[in-house]
Amino acid sequence: MSQVPEWVDQLVHEVATRLWAHEEAPFGCHVHRAEDCWEISLFLMRVEVFGGGRDGQQVTPPFYLDLAALPDVLDAVDSLTWQSVRLGDDDDLGAHVSLVGRYGGCRVWLRILADAPASTPTAGQLCATSLRLMERR
Repeated sequence: MSQVPEWVDQLVHEVATRLWAHEEAPFGCHVHRAEDCWEISLFLMRVEVFGGGRDGQQVTPPFYLDLAALPDVLDAVDSLTWQSVRLGDDDDLGAHVSLVGRYGGCRVWLRILADAPASTPTAGQLCATSLRLMERR
C-alpha cells in the first residue's frame, strides 16, 4: 500500500470546514491509491446510544454538507455527483457525494458518505442525556 501523502490531511480539513455536525461526531477517513488516482472516502463514524429510548442502537450523527462550497476544495473539478442508495450487496459506500478532480497536482476521487461503511466499528457511546461521546465500556 502507498504511504498516504501529507496533503491528504489538508484536503480532509478543507472538506471538514464545509461539513456541520454535532460537535462530538467522530470523523473517519479511508484512503487508497488506485493506479493514477487517490480515492478518499470521508464519513462520520457510527456511535452507540447509551441510555434513553434508543439505548444500544448504533446511529450516524446527522450532518449538513455545503454542496455549493464543496468544489472549492479541489484545484480542478471534473465531476460532482450524488449516489442516492447502495447499488448492491458489495457496495460498501452506499449513499454519497462524489467529487473527481485534481488537488495539488494529484488526481483525486473524493467521496463523502452518508453513513460509515458497514465494516467500520462504532467510535464510542453517545450519552442520550448529555449528548457527549464517551469511551466504549
